[in-house]
Amino acid sequence: MRSFPSSRRKFRSRRSGFTLLELSIVAALLGSLLVMVFGTYTAILRVTRDNIRSEGADREKAISAVENIRSSLSMAFYFQTEKRLVFVSKRDRKSEDGKKHPGESTNDHFIVFAAIHPNSEETALPEVREVEYFLQKMEGSDLYKLVRREDEIVDKFPFSGGQEYVLLENVKNLSFKFSRTGSKWEEEWDSRETKNIPRLIRIELIANLGNEERRFETLAFPGMLLK
Repeated sequence: MRSFPSSRRKFRSRRSGFTLLELSIVAALLGSLLVMVFGTYTAILRVTRDNIRSEGADREKAISAVENIRSSLSMAFYFQTEKRLVFVSKRDRKSEDGKKHPGESTNDHFIVFAAIHPNSEETALPEVREVEYFLQKMEGSDLYKLVRREDEIVDKFPFSGGQEYVLLENVKNLSFKFSRTGSKWEEEWDSRETKNIPRLIRIELIANLGNEERRFETLAFPGMLLK
């Protein structure tokens, strides 16, 4: 007598689940997928944190550079009858303003002036020094370095001499605006013509910090040491 599988048994066979091998393969695939997702997330998080940390450090450098300019301008010293003391800021250096620095930007301001050294007695340095700020082209980039030139001796060559220091890299723009009263602002200044120095100076610096372009602005108030 033959026996035939019942319809219920066929139904059960059709509803039977995955085999152990199939479950193992699925588990392995899911595990690999989770590892990939977690690894990608961790990498993105690490890059984000690194960018935030890097931008924070660069931002502190930029703020310090702007403060360096502001504090030095606030100590600007000028005496009308002393020809060695000048206050000159222009967008493009002319022959009478001394030789251009290698790679110097012609679209951004340079500024040259005499400033009081606040700690001259403690450091045994001359009380008045030459100070200059300008932008210099970075190699292999469209951006610039912010450079400070400082000469311990105020001589008859105010546009040269001394040591140069890089304050900040990846700078896009440096500009100044000058005013006597705050009602009218000038793009350039030359004490050899005006016979005085401005009482208000707007300072603007634009730099790339990480992947972002940042703008920094401040005001300087020279003239306290005007004679």
